[in-house]
Amino acid sequence: MNVLVVSYYIPYPPDTGASRCLYNQLKFLTAEGVTCHLYATGTDEPAARAALAPHCKTITIVPPAKKQFLNIKLPVGGSLIDLINTYIPPEPWKLFLPDERPPHAAIESIVLSEKIDMLWIDHCFVYPWIEKLKLPAALKTVIVEHNAEAELMREIYMNSLNQNIMWQRSSERKFKGTLEMERRAHQAADKVIYISSRDAGFSQASQELTVALPVIYEMPTVKKENYRSSGGRIIFTPNFGYDVNTEAFLWFYGEVFPKVISEKPSVQLIITGNAPEWIKEKCKENQSVIFTGFLSAEQLTQTLCDADVYISPLLNGSGIKFKVIEALALGLPVVATAKSLEGINVAAEHEVKVTAGSEAFAGAVLQLLSDESERRRLGTAAREKISAIHSPPHAAPLWKSELEKVAKKHGADSATTLTKQPVSTR
Repeated sequence: MNVLVVSYYIPYPPDTGASRCLYNQLKFLTAEGVTCHLYATGTDEPAARAALAPHCKTITIVPPAKKQFLNIKLPVGGSLIDLINTYIPPEPWKLFLPDERPPHAAIESIVLSEKIDMLWIDHCFVYPWIEKLKLPAALKTVIVEHNAEAELMREIYMNSLNQNIMWQRSSERKFKGTLEMERRAHQAADKVIYISSRDAGFSQASQELTVALPVIYEMPTVKKENYRSSGGRIIFTPNFGYDVNTEAFLWFYGEVFPKVISEKPSVQLIITGNAPEWIKEKCKENQSVIFTGFLSAEQLTQTLCDADVYISPLLNGSGIKFKVIEALALGLPVVATAKSLEGINVAAEHEVKVTAGSEAFAGAVLQLLSDESERRRLGTAAREKISAIHSPPHAAPLWKSELEKVAKKHGADSATTLTKQPVSTR
C-alpha cells in the first residue's frame, strides 16, 4: 500500500503534539509495511530529511506560505471593524496555504510516478491543495484530524459573545469558515480519522465513514522511580503559543495554586517551555513558581521524573494532549480536568485524578502530595494503561488495518490515468 501524506508542516523535530503525532505515524506505519511518502510545506532542512528518510520513500517539501494578509493595508477612513475583517480572513485555513498558484501540482506527478493508492490529508485545512487537482478517480482519500477545529472555533465564538463586537465578528467569521472547510473536506473523503472519540462526534462525514483511533506513542525507555515520602513539586508543561494553555495556567495560578500553597507553603510550581514575559512578570513576586525555559528532550524527561505531580488544568480546547500522555507514560501521577483527557483512555481514580472546579483540583493535588503510596500506585497504573493502548505494538496495527479497509473499498485499485474528477468518486 502506497500512501502519500500531505501536510502543512514538516513533522520534524517532533517537538509539538501535531508533529510528534505525524512523525510516529510515519515511523511505525512504515514498520508495519506501509509505504509512506511525504509532501509538506516548510523550510527544507537536511536534518529533517535525514530523520524522516527511513520512514518516507519520497520527501517533497515546498516553501512555507506567505501570510498575504500582513501586506494588506486598511483603506483611508476604514473603521476598526474593517481592520478586523481585513486581517482575519473568513477562510482562516488560507493562512496555511502557499501563494495564489502554489506548486501543489507536483502531487499529481507523485501520485502517478509512485503509483499512490491513497492520499492521507493531515488536517482538513490541507484539503484545498488537492481539491482542484486532476487526480485518479480511484484514488482513496483519508483525512486525519488532530482535533475538532470547527467545534473549537465555535467555543471561541460563544465565549466571544461576552466580549466586544469586533472580537465577536472575527470569531464568528473564523468559525463559519472553518465549519465550511470541514464540510467540504469530510464529505469528499473516503474516511475521516480522529484521535479522540469525542472529537469524532463532530465529524462532517457520515458515522460509518468516521472512526477514532488511538494516537501512536513511543513509550519512553525511562520511568519515574523516586516517589518521595513528602511530595512538593508540581509540574505543568504548557505551550503558551496556544491560548487554551495560557487560560489554563492563569486559572490554576489564580484559583487553585493559592489553595494548595496555603496548605503546603513549601510546594513548588514548575513551568517549562516558552512562558511569555508578561506571565513571568505576573508571577515574579511568588518564589514558589519556577520557570525553566526551553528544555531539551532529555532535560524535560528528567524534570518530569523529578516532579511529584503533573497537572493539566485545561478548560477549553480539543484534540489529544501529547504532554499528558508523556507524563502518564513516565509513571507520573496526574491531576487533570476532563477536557485534558479527551482521546486518552484512562480511568478516573484508577489511573488519573479527574477533577472539576478549583476546590476539587486543589484537594486532589494536596492529597497526592501527601500520599506517597497513592502517587506510586496511580503512576504505575497509568504507565501500564498507556503502554497497553498507545504503544506502537498495540496502536500501529489498528491504523494499518483501517487504511487497508479504505484501500480495499469497492475492490478498486489505483488508476494510472489522470481524470478531471475531484479526489472523491462519490
